[in-house]
Amino acid sequence: MIESTEKQYLDLVKNILDNGEDKETRNGTTRSQFGAQIRITELKEGKLPLLTSRKHFFKGIIGEYAAFLKGPKSVKDFEDEGCNYWKLWADNEEGDLRLDYGNAWSDFNGVNQIDYCINLLKNDPNSRRIIINAWNPVHVINKELSLECCHYGYQFHVSEGKYLNLKFIQRSVDTLIGMPSDFILASMMVLTFAKAAGLEPGEIIMDFTDVHIYLEHIENARIQLKQETFEFPTFTETITENIYDFNNEMVKIHNYKFSEPIKYLLKA
Repeated sequence: MIESTEKQYLDLVKNILDNGEDKETRNGTTRSQFGAQIRITELKEGKLPLLTSRKHFFKGIIGEYAAFLKGPKSVKDFEDEGCNYWKLWADNEEGDLRLDYGNAWSDFNGVNQIDYCINLLKNDPNSRRIIINAWNPVHVINKELSLECCHYGYQFHVSEGKYLNLKFIQRSVDTLIGMPSDFILASMMVLTFAKAAGLEPGEIIMDFTDVHIYLEHIENARIQLKQETFEFPTFTETITENIYDFNNEMVKIHNYKFSEPIKYLLKA
């Protein structure tokens, strides 16, 4: 039996704290481990993997995904969708951003990977090539980006002829801030692609490579491990077949219970 997403997550946090390696990185010292995998099954039960051991702000996360779908070019593109934390990575005071997040999804050297995947899901759902790749080595090597993609690979899989599953691949993850948001982003990806292709939401496997916690977050992480957890919230959705119309009003959560808020400082 697969354990709940929150149980898997909290076990991972504890393992990093107890067994991780301290490393000096680009923007601070982390306690890090090589590799982790979390399997999310709650979508099939009509529940959203929104963690309850501390409060998370749902609409901003959905707004970030909505902005990705539209190809964001500025901080304003995120803020227009209700996501207010992209100023940290802006190139200038005007808020310009150069990102492969979202933009490479819809235009990778002239290829719209979103449309390509939806077409395969509709017409060849057993294909093993239903993949979006956001890692453009030219942009990375030439330092053309405001922020390189942390999650960069997304492979879709259809089971039982009706369930849309997702493999979500990430090179690096801030376990306390980024990972909980990525659970929701991946869930939105499944919900929107499933609606576009006439499928039902299935499971998500999330693969992470460098899994880390910043040293200044360790004290609060230990507090979070002791806090009470609750059942995940249920949700209703009004997602349309046109994936590019998605916005943060199309998914509503119900009965979200959570423990005391814990603040972690976002690192640029």
